[in-house]
Amino acid sequence: QDINTAPGQYDISSPPVSIFASKQFMFRSVVQRSSNNYFIPKEGPGPGHYEVRREPPRTVCSCFQSKVPRMLPVRSDTPGPGSYEPTRQFPKQPRTIASLGQEHSIFFSS
Repeated sequence: QDINTAPGQYDISSPPVSIFASKQFMFRSVVQRSSNNYFIPKEGPGPGHYEVRREPPRTVCSCFQSKVPRMLPVRSDTPGPGSYEPTRQFPKQPRTIASLGQEHSIFFSS
C-alpha cells in the first residue's frame, strides 16, 4: 500500500457495512446509519489546489434604510423668528364697542 497518496487520489467512500445479527436493545434504531447517498463526490480540484475568493465583510446596516434625502434646505417666503417687528406687520385695528366699555362706564359721572 502507498501511504503517501496525494489529495484526490484515493477513494473516500467506504464499502457498505453488513448488518450482523446481534442482541436487540430497547430504543435501537433499525435505520442504516451509514449511507453513501448523502455524500456524492463531485469532480473538482483537491484541497489546496484552488484560490478562495474572499469578499470583504459587509458592514452592519439598518433594514429600514430610506433612500429619501433628509433635512432638505428650507425654502420659505416668510421671515424667520426674530427677523421682523410684529407691531409693524399688522396695522392697528379700530377699537370695538366691547373694548370701549372697559375704559368708560355706561354711567357717566358729572
